[in-house]
Amino acid sequence: MTVEEALRSGGIDAREARLLLAAATGFPEGDVFQIGGLAKADSVCAARLSGSPRRAEILDKVGGNGRLEALFTDERAQVAPVFYACSQSFTRYLADRIGVRTVVVLFSRVPSGAWLSDLAAAAGEPLDALRRAWLVGIGVEQVARD
Repeated sequence: MTVEEALRSGGIDAREARLLLAAATGFPEGDVFQIGGLAKADSVCAARLSGSPRRAEILDKVGGNGRLEALFTDERAQVAPVFYACSQSFTRYLADRIGVRTVVVLFSRVPSGAWLSDLAAAAGEPLDALRRAWLVGIGVEQVARD
């Protein structure tokens, strides 16, 4: 019986399935970038931003349009731990601000570009203001002014 079949049949739960898949593939289950979970995302993001010479490039893509090109190059190791910690922090900020359901709906609106106006309507302010408030909230005001 495969992991997928065991999961479907109820023989194992989702957590057991993830652990089995991690063992079978060699990919670690869980916190790949050692963020420490949602409770630590803000402080880890702030600390990693403060030490990153690429912080402006990274922040341009956290909650922004397009992809961080360095994630798809041999420079990934320099930017991924910062980018993913900050993306997790910002997404949590948005969920706290406008609700998880609204954030989930916004993801489906990204391809059409409607997510920006929908986000502004839900939050009562545009993305740039939300990003500034998030950065100030996690204690990186100097980055907000860069």
